[in-house]
Amino acid sequence: MKKTLTINLWGQVYHIDEDAYQILQNYLTKLENHFSGTEEGKEILGDVEARFAEIFKERLGTTREVVNLDDVDYSIGIIGTPEDFGVTGEKKVEQENENKKESKSKRLYRNPDDRILGGVCSGLAAYFNIEPVIVRIILIITFFFSGPLIYLVLWIVIPEAKTTAQKLEMRGEPVNLTNIEKNIKEEFGKVKDNLTSNKTKSRARSFVNNLGYVILSIIKIFFRIFTVSLGIIFILIGTAFLVAFTIGIFFEGSSNISLTELTNTFIDNSLIVPGVIGLCLVFCIPVISLIITGVRFIFGIRHSFKYLNRTLAFTFLFGLIIVTFVAVNHFLNFRYVSNTNQLVAIDSLKTRTLVVNISDSLPVNNNLENNMDFDKYLLLASENECNLYGKTALNIKISNDSTVKISDDRQCRSSSKKTGNIIAKNIPSVIQVKDSVVSLSKYFKISKEAKFHVQQQIIVINMPVNSQIFINKNVEDILNNVEISGNYSYSDIVGKTCKMTSSGLEPIIN
Repeated sequence: MKKTLTINLWGQVYHIDEDAYQILQNYLTKLENHFSGTEEGKEILGDVEARFAEIFKERLGTTREVVNLDDVDYSIGIIGTPEDFGVTGEKKVEQENENKKESKSKRLYRNPDDRILGGVCSGLAAYFNIEPVIVRIILIITFFFSGPLIYLVLWIVIPEAKTTAQKLEMRGEPVNLTNIEKNIKEEFGKVKDNLTSNKTKSRARSFVNNLGYVILSIIKIFFRIFTVSLGIIFILIGTAFLVAFTIGIFFEGSSNISLTELTNTFIDNSLIVPGVIGLCLVFCIPVISLIITGVRFIFGIRHSFKYLNRTLAFTFLFGLIIVTFVAVNHFLNFRYVSNTNQLVAIDSLKTRTLVVNISDSLPVNNNLENNMDFDKYLLLASENECNLYGKTALNIKISNDSTVKISDDRQCRSSSKKTGNIIAKNIPSVIQVKDSVVSLSKYFKISKEAKFHVQQQIIVINMPVNSQIFINKNVEDILNNVEISGNYSYSDIVGKTCKMTSSGLEPIIN
């Protein structure tokens, strides 16, 4: 029965046979004696112990618990013996050939010697035998597609190459005594060079430059994504506007109001075509420029398209001139005020009281979206037609004599007095007088031939003092300028018999 000992090797506890322990102890003692006079001796011994611990762990697996002599001999065969350090010639060649027999399997580690953050990119580059900058560029490209999350996960999962043996495994080099010593001596040489030269400053500058390059690359990628997204938005907005504008102007859109009929009601026929052309140019040219800008953003086109821009600018300016010309000419149609007046005198009343009522009211469509009341005007619109009506205004004033006089005053605005008189005369009358009853229409129609010229029809009833008048309740909506005595309001005089006094109308209280 063999005696078993317990050892602590690189922080890990192993059970080892006594004979195997003696071999391992002699080996480590020789190494310690050999490297006792060197600065890197402790580092080499530590890495050798770590390598032994790793090989033992692989050899034991899950079936054995005790390290035997075969395990120690196998490990020494991989790492090498202390006697190999003084050997030259054929024996050294044999040793190098023996080293080559070992499998150069790589392991994935994070590289602490060439890192910007965690050494993930450098470790992946060493594992796949490519330049670290390639991996970093790939990471930057995927920065906005979960790249940071992938990097963080790899940082957590991939272990760091802390020991020399792990760094050799990371590069796929044999983990033996020769390579361990060589690697550690190189690291110590680099430290000495850095301490005696300006390489430390150079490395710091290189790190700052690399970090700046990475940050600049990220900013460029972010700016590129932003410009592409902005370009797509520009194209979508511009296309949607052009489609909506075309449908609205030329196909009436989905509105329940006929744009053509509406235009024919308010604008002179000679101005409609140039007005539409001017509006198309003024609204569409900037939208076309927006779409072109979006295309340039998406494809990164830097060409200025000087002639195209000039053409668009001149076309927009031409459209603006047309719109200005149409607008000026349209408003010139309202520069003169014209009116006509018809006077109706009632010398004697068959009854003592004059009666005023509304004889008819315009039938209004129940669909409120088609009925637009603009105080003095009412627009009835549908998909097929638009009809504009003016609202009658009723004034009641004190007469200068003993006769009741009714004045029908029709007004409009036009480009000339002559044209205005014609338009005013063609305003349909809203008044009918029969005996002592005055019947009014609440609205009068404005024909499309006459167009909208601010047409108004004001009925003025002049009442002598002590005469009486009965104002029907349905007349209240068209009362405009009534002389009323005291603090009475319109609601106080409608539906009642009123008397004209020297200070105005006042209701007769029985």
